[in-house]
Amino acid sequence: MKYKIALLVILFPLFIRAQSVSQLDTLAVKVIQDLKASWTFGLDNSNKSVDIRTFNKFKALFDKNAMIDDEYNYQYIPGDTLGKYIIKIVSKPFDVYAHDVALEISRLKIVNTYTKDSIGNWENNVLIVKTEKNILAEKQRKFMMKDVDGLTKSIIHFHLEIEFPSKKSKPGDSLKMVDNLKKMILNNPDSVYRFSSKSTSYISLIKINDSTIRIGSIRSAGKSFNLTCLNDFDGDGVLNGEDSTKSKHGDFTAHGRPDYDFDGVPDEDDKCEHTYSETTKNEGCPDAYFITRNQSDGFIGVQFNSADINLPELNQLDYRDESGNDAMDVLQSKKGVLQNPGIIPGIVVGGNFSYYFGENGKNAGVSIGFSYSGFKAVYQLTEPINYTYKSSDGTNYYRRQVLINALNEEIKYNVYNIPVMFSYRLKPGFIGGNKLIINLKAGPSLILFNNSTDYNARIDFGGLYQVDSIRKDVITYYDHFDQSSKWNILLTSQYINSQNPNPGSADVFSQLYSASAKYDFASNKSYLGTKLLTRTTVAVNIGCDLQYYFTKGKAPENGFAVKLGAHLVYVPSYGGNQNYEPIDKTTDEYNSIYNSSAKSIYSALGFNLGFVYRF
Repeated sequence: MKYKIALLVILFPLFIRAQSVSQLDTLAVKVIQDLKASWTFGLDNSNKSVDIRTFNKFKALFDKNAMIDDEYNYQYIPGDTLGKYIIKIVSKPFDVYAHDVALEISRLKIVNTYTKDSIGNWENNVLIVKTEKNILAEKQRKFMMKDVDGLTKSIIHFHLEIEFPSKKSKPGDSLKMVDNLKKMILNNPDSVYRFSSKSTSYISLIKINDSTIRIGSIRSAGKSFNLTCLNDFDGDGVLNGEDSTKSKHGDFTAHGRPDYDFDGVPDEDDKCEHTYSETTKNEGCPDAYFITRNQSDGFIGVQFNSADINLPELNQLDYRDESGNDAMDVLQSKKGVLQNPGIIPGIVVGGNFSYYFGENGKNAGVSIGFSYSGFKAVYQLTEPINYTYKSSDGTNYYRRQVLINALNEEIKYNVYNIPVMFSYRLKPGFIGGNKLIINLKAGPSLILFNNSTDYNARIDFGGLYQVDSIRKDVITYYDHFDQSSKWNILLTSQYINSQNPNPGSADVFSQLYSASAKYDFASNKSYLGTKLLTRTTVAVNIGCDLQYYFTKGKAPENGFAVKLGAHLVYVPSYGGNQNYEPIDKTTDEYNSIYNSSAKSIYSALGFNLGFVYRF
């Protein structure tokens, strides 16, 4: 008996201790069970709100100084071709943690995957319990993306090649672009992101007294959570229900479709995919930009023409002696005076096709065109032409005189113009919004004159002979013709008629011709007829169109427009390429003054109306 009492005295402290440890373990298990039962705050119910009883039960488990790692601090990290979701672990005081979870998380479900939690040993009144859980949680966009400034900056980092309409407008447009991106990030702020994650937590239990245990902290085991967003398949931050392309990474500004410049127009539809546009109306291009490369137009109008023909200088004529040298006697000749018709109105019709370069503005390009203009011009002499030159009658050299007393030419001009020009277009913006276009053009052209002339000329043909003043019995040719010399023989209409008008020069010339065909003279011979006149040369062209678009399409300038245009054509010289000879023998054909080798100038100023089609 004494032995039993002694043994009881020896083992009693150990018994009391074992009983206390068992009681503590039981309390710890109870705390862990209550934690798991209230961990969701009651947010797993259908009304997505905190259950107060559950929350109070949860709160009662924690020490007043408890710290908890927030495993619901979901973050979206943008990427170049793929974004990702992470959990940014932040250790928070209980009150802060509870507030954030209750405010930001909805439809929370926690499933503990351990069949038995790992429970350590009590050390210094602290017990660590390791548990693993699967979490299903929902979080609204307004809480997911609270740091919209940082998120915007991160997204823009992957879009550094965005351009703006002009350097002057860049600061303002850049701010608008950023504001637009922020606005679209926070669009539909109540949209819900659904997450699934798996984590391991270490729960620190603190012994307050033999009958009370509180949770001192809950720590996450690490940063790898196997986090998945269940309703954003392509990881672009745009939820499946809002995403136009659920399997392709895109941008907030285009409902999940790629939109490099954040203007709201997807890249696949954006004609300026690297240039920010404040409006979506111009297929992703700024209002000042053009989205089309091709333009064709047709027009009809009135054109005011100036086709001046100059008579050749006396040294520009093609009268040659037998050696091929210039045969003109300029002292005995007169250039004459030709009256030009001045400004002549006519019609003009034509069209152009333009192609514009560049990836963005597409302002500059080249065009090729065709136009036809027609008009009539009348030219007439106001002072006679007298061409006197060295010639031969087959036996003797003499001075032949071609005197054009009267001349009238009506030339019908058919002008075909094929310009190749540099073209530049812009939208002034001060009238009609972006529907008014100014189109400027300048460049060379190939111009074809396909003309005809109805001519009426009256011409005298005569001869000035010189008798050898020494021998006095032969005809000679002196380089200088002395008009006062008594050894001159003047066979001209003017001289013969002044000596004896009856029978007159016509009868004298007829008798001379009958005696010898070499004396090919005539008085007031008439030349009437029509000739075709063709010439090709180069012109300079300048044009300006005002275009106003009236069709409706994706962009204001698509489709048809009416246009009011003006154009200038200038040919600095279109005279004949060879020296001019109007006529030599009386049996020759008259050569039109249009073939004069003198510098003749053609210019035209036209105004037209027409239609433009851009595509």
